Amino acid sequence: KDLMVHGFRDGPARACRPHDTFPLDKVYHLAYAIESDSALEEREQLDRLVQSAGSAFAVGCGGAACRARLLVHIFYQGIRTEELHRALAPLTLRGLRTAIHATDFEREVTRQRAVWGYGKSDSALQHKLMKAANYFRFYIPDFLRRMYGAQAFLYLDSDTVFRAD
Repeated sequence: KDLMVHGFRDGPARACRPHDTFPLDKVYHLAYAIESDSALEEREQLDRLVQSAGSAFAVGCGGAACRARLLVHIFYQGIRTEELHRALAPLTLRGLRTAIHATDFEREVTRQRAVWGYGKSDSALQHKLMKAANYFRFYIPDFLRRMYGAQAFLYLDSDTVFRAD
């Protein structure tokens, strides 16, 4: 009869989606490591990230049960946090769960890095591949195991796109 309206401060938060109740070791963990040195690169990285994560969610999973278990980890540096949230908002509204991790890649990754198989003519590509964010993928398993109980994960480059057959 009487309609009571409660604000967000009136009681404990409740999970509003059933997939929030999956144990973390049963979640499908996807991981990205992105970085940017400029506003243009930031926009390109975010566009690719949204396309890749969106395709993993919409096409790669292939069903609601998979989508409910998907958790996308984004390790980032040089990207404005508010722009990252803004870019991911449409996917989040569709149900994609994300965990955003601000990361200092240079601090986390060893300075002893090498890329083999490229000659001097490929120095721009070699420089890009030597970036700490590219090497961070080797550090992700330990973090996900310690913090999320993950037994496995899939690391994706931001230009990876899932396509339907």
